[in-house]
Amino acid sequence: MIVLSLFVVVLAVSSLSLDISYKESLSYFQDTNLLNYLTHMSTSLFSNTNLALRSPMILLYFVSNILFFKLTKYYIKDDKDRFIASVIFMILPGIIGSSLMVNNSIIVVFVLILYILYYNHYKKHSFLLLALFLFIDNSFLILYLSLFLYSFKTKDKTLMIACVVLFVLSFWLYGFDASGRPRGYFNDTFSVYLSIFSPFLFLFFVYSLYNVAIKKKTDILWYVSATALGVSFLLSFRQKILLEDFAPYATIAIPIAVKVFLSAYRVRLPMFRTRYKQVANFVLISLVLNSFILLFNKPIYLFLENPKDHFVFKYHFISPLVDTLKQKQITCIDANYHKLQQQLKFYGISKCDDYKIVNKESENTQNIDIKLYDKTIYSYILKKQNKTKKL
Repeated sequence: MIVLSLFVVVLAVSSLSLDISYKESLSYFQDTNLLNYLTHMSTSLFSNTNLALRSPMILLYFVSNILFFKLTKYYIKDDKDRFIASVIFMILPGIIGSSLMVNNSIIVVFVLILYILYYNHYKKHSFLLLALFLFIDNSFLILYLSLFLYSFKTKDKTLMIACVVLFVLSFWLYGFDASGRPRGYFNDTFSVYLSIFSPFLFLFFVYSLYNVAIKKKTDILWYVSATALGVSFLLSFRQKILLEDFAPYATIAIPIAVKVFLSAYRVRLPMFRTRYKQVANFVLISLVLNSFILLFNKPIYLFLENPKDHFVFKYHFISPLVDTLKQKQITCIDANYHKLQQQLKFYGISKCDDYKIVNKESENTQNIDIKLYDKTIYSYILKKQNKTKKL
């Protein structure tokens, strides 16, 4: 709990520098779902700040990790090993990203862990919960498909019928985007999974699912994770997919990977465990490095010629612009770009014709430089359109 609490503080600090993206602003202002309700409730209590916007996701991350530790007891007996599995899950780049981004991923993670925990505890399915999931997110279509496949193993006809009905309803409510010219995105999908887990952990994770399958020790968690991976890779042969719909289903199966590794490690005599220790240390170090870079990524700008090449550029440099505008007592501008205009709206900067962000310097313009470690990383050019205000 102490480690988790400290890491939540790290996430909260990291969220301070993550400005709202265009996609997040659309979700905040236009969507009518659970995520929208949570973010609006938070900002109404704590004002429109980066931390307030992302607090609901960080809170869900905290609760999800507590539930995850409880889930590990059904797969791993030793408390120390359960702790290791929980820390791995806690620092997965995909889980960290879910806790900081305004999307449904962390909600899906929380709900999935809760449901699988419920099933393992009571040894039965909750059809009420499954029905409620239908109204949370379109990605629960994957859960219905995985439970449908699982019903063949358990010979549960009621579950089979319920999943078919819920799958059809989900398809009817949300549809399925198969538009566009068919193209192969397998490599892209594979690369994103590598970044979600960290490369070497993902490779071992896939091996673990295979290992469990050939030993015929599959359970509900295996079906949920394997179905998501399988479907995402199959679809990627034809089209680009939203991995935020599939990643939560894969990441929650970390206990399976840890269990497979520990089983292989402990059946060997101490003298033959050295290679396994080396592999484990290498995988864990690479995971920690990936997570560290994800959380503390701003120094990367110092090595980039074009700041837009940074992997989270769209989450940076909006609030510094807002702070500068407010210091100049400017509360409205023409951003000259609809995405930036939408982002500024969240911070209370409306649209008007008094000032305009332009591409070239001219009369009545002033540069707003965004600096990092005393180096100008990005600049906005602000032009005064009339004489109602002074720069």
